[in-house]
Amino acid sequence: DPARLTFYNLTDNEAVSTVRTDKDLRDALEEVRDVAGKIRSGCFDATPGFVCKRCDFVPICPAHEDAL
Repeated sequence: DPARLTFYNLTDNEAVSTVRTDKDLRDALEEVRDVAGKIRSGCFDATPGFVCKRCDFVPICPAHEDAL
């Protein structure tokens, strides 16, 4: 059976629900483990993009050194 997930926006506590299959959940867990491993190893390669304008780390990000 698919799993029902509910995410809450921490700003306004608005709930958004979705359904994921067992495969979706396994794939997500694999990605989380992969990212956690990279974090533990200190691998923080910059991936500049649209979200940079909202990122708190822009002042210390090597991808934005030219802009500083």
